[in-house]
Amino acid sequence: MRFGKIRIEDGELIFNRHMMVNNLPVNDILWAYVGKQQPGQDDVKLVLSHELVIVTRRDKEYRFEMPVREAENCIRLLRALNPGMASGMPSGARIQLISLSNTRDIGGLRTMDGRHIIPGRLIRSGDLYHISQLDQRVLLEEYHLEKVIDLRTEQEIRERPDTVIPGVEYYRIPVLDEEDKKGPVFGDIEEAMNPDNTWTEDQLSDMYENIVEDLYSVNQLARFADIIRKTDKGAVLWHGSTGKDRTGVATAIILAILGVPRYTIMEDFMRSNSCMEEDMKHMYRLLESRKCDTRVQEQNLEFYYMVHENCLNRMFRAIDRKYGSMYQFFRKEMLLDQKSMDEIRDRYLL
Repeated sequence: MRFGKIRIEDGELIFNRHMMVNNLPVNDILWAYVGKQQPGQDDVKLVLSHELVIVTRRDKEYRFEMPVREAENCIRLLRALNPGMASGMPSGARIQLISLSNTRDIGGLRTMDGRHIIPGRLIRSGDLYHISQLDQRVLLEEYHLEKVIDLRTEQEIRERPDTVIPGVEYYRIPVLDEEDKKGPVFGDIEEAMNPDNTWTEDQLSDMYENIVEDLYSVNQLARFADIIRKTDKGAVLWHGSTGKDRTGVATAIILAILGVPRYTIMEDFMRSNSCMEEDMKHMYRLLESRKCDTRVQEQNLEFYYMVHENCLNRMFRAIDRKYGSMYQFFRKEMLLDQKSMDEIRDRYLL
């Protein structure tokens, strides 16, 4: 089948390059996506053209100019022939699942050295308590989900246990010490709905700071990073309750290890607000139906569903103040040597 200047025959992608016919086995393709081709200054084109970008397991990149729809059809055929191939440029976008509002693929995010995170390998989420059968199939068949890391406390897990997906390994790594609780757990919807509780942004920011300063929490983050490092194939999904606070801290740590700049980490962090907005509005309508004074609960629900830049900034400032830099935090506190960090980058970056 032909797509632009390439054709796919007998499991190979065939194209001309430098006056020679090239045959690329489809099974050697690791990632394919549609990109925009920027015209040069002397280019008379009035619109941006698009291209199919192919990245191989040997870290070679090929670009073929073609219309978007044709490139998307080509990617569909490539995925049919090579189901393990990553596709698209999610760049932290929400995975369109029915039962999970804040499940996102951080693939496609760009690092400071110009590389990208491979899509379909690293997924952040809220809990999997009521994940639908259809969503399970999406994670298994499209993302080849291999491991789930639960960052919640044991009490939270008992109250809302993850649905067990066949063939997936589960790890419990609570990042908050239940025996040394220093404040509210902002993933507890019952506490948020309790009018006797009043949550503040300072309390939420304190939690972010405590996670990177408390020895127990830092050791748990180190365990989390080690599981990421030891996953050869398939996707790893990690989550707290709503997928924004503890999940946000863990994601920021992994992104920093991978070399993603802080402004990109912040952009990914803030994406939770758009993902969770509809859920928050639903709970606001529920409160209104009760016809009582709900000002405290509304404020609590905002902290339950929304993230705030200051919280993640507090985490970064705490690391810089106490350890000197992210690099020193990784080396001295999380015990990640340069070889381990390079191993994580080589595994998840192209």
